[in-house]
Order: sequence, then C-alpha cells, then structure tokens
Amino acid sequence: MDPLLRFRRLRLATNPFETLEPARFLDVIPTPPGLEGLLAEEWRALQFCGKAGSGKTTRLRLSVMLRRGKGASCGMAWLDPSGSWRWEDGAASEGGCGLLALDFADAEPRACARAGLPREAARAGQLLLAARAPLETVPGHGPPRIVQLARVEPAEIQAYYRARVDAVSTGPMNRYALTPEALHRLANLSEGNYYRLNRILYQAFEGLVRDEPLEEKAIERGYGGFLLEEQESAPARGTQPVLK
Repeated sequence: MDPLLRFRRLRLATNPFETLEPARFLDVIPTPPGLEGLLAEEWRALQFCGKAGSGKTTRLRLSVMLRRGKGASCGMAWLDPSGSWRWEDGAASEGGCGLLALDFADAEPRACARAGLPREAARAGQLLLAARAPLETVPGHGPPRIVQLARVEPAEIQAYYRARVDAVSTGPMNRYALTPEALHRLANLSEGNYYRLNRILYQAFEGLVRDEPLEEKAIERGYGGFLLEEQESAPARGTQPVLK
C-alpha cells in the first residue's frame, strides 16, 4: 500500500515524525517547561550546554521565536563545518540587536576554537548560545549563565509526542495516546536524546496499521527499525553501527 494512502486511512496527513525544516519544526513543538520564565530573568549571556540531542538548538530557536513574538530585535547565526559563521538574518550581522543567538552546538571543538565569536556578539544587548561545553567568559558580556541539559525528561517527551501527532491529525485531537508503559520504554530506549526519540517514533508510526493507542510493543518495533536504519547508514556516515 502507498504510505501516504495508509496514513490517510489512519486519519493522519503524514508520518508525524518526518524530518521538518527548522521553521516548520518550531510550529509543531511545545515550549519546554521553564523556558519562558528563564528568558524573563536578568542575564547578559545565557548558554545551553549538553550532549548531542539534548535539546540545545531547539531551545535556542524557540527562544528567538518567543522574543520576536514580543517585538524584540533578534538575530541568529550558526557555525558551519568549515568554521565560518552563517547568518540567518542579514540585518543582524550589520548592527547590534536586542538578542543575538549563536549556535555552534554541532561544530567540532577545533572549528569553534578557530572561529571564536563573531564581532557582532559584543554589540548585542543579550547573547544566547548553544554549545556542547560551557564557555568561561563572553567578550563584552562576562561569564555566561549556564543551563546544563542532561537528557529529555518523560514530561517533555510526552508533550513533544502529543504536539507532533496532533499537528498532522485529520481526525479528533489526542489520538494515538502513549500508554504509560510505552512512554517509560520510549524514555529508556531513546536515552533522553531527541534524535533517537524522533527516529524511534518515526519507525513506530511506519509500522502502524490501526487507529489505536501506541503501546509498548509499537515502541519496541520502532526501536528495531531504528537500529536497522542506523546499521544500514553507518558506512555512509563513517561511523560504527549501533548494535544494542
């Protein structure tokens, strides 16, 4: 059966966990608990730190969206693999702005050290950063306030799951509920990592054939699909296959 037709029969426009462009992604995920309160506090520089998949870039982009929604002047740039800063908003690179967000969460440490912060950082009213390791100080802003992200907690997983499914549902809202057992298993198998979480859920929905709650067996099936996907793509990515 054609996959799109199968999802339409399940009253879904598509697989809820397909890869989305950043702008579309922000439209279909909830704001993590405590983020708005954190942004309202007093700080000159704020840094989200954590391992890959812990939600650093998600919080960075959501923060910019929330501030822009309140009329603030915001700019954003990210560090590409070559060690060069790429601007999402050209105007922000030409002058100071109220909030400047810099994402070098996925850049190699050597690229980060080589590039440093762009000169525009010193002119921004506030600086928001996403990186794996904490910075000791930020020119013009002093030591940043560090927000350490260890892993995505079950409450955030549940909210993320619910928002993505409801975004593509063509039937009643709150369908395909996660059973408590499924949520517990998903939190363990994803290791609190957004990448693993999303791929496991994508595979779980690929195997869905009935309009019913997502049970633990569906998560197990999705995990098996994720492992197979990782093993098959490992040579192209130049990494060792995931075997557990």
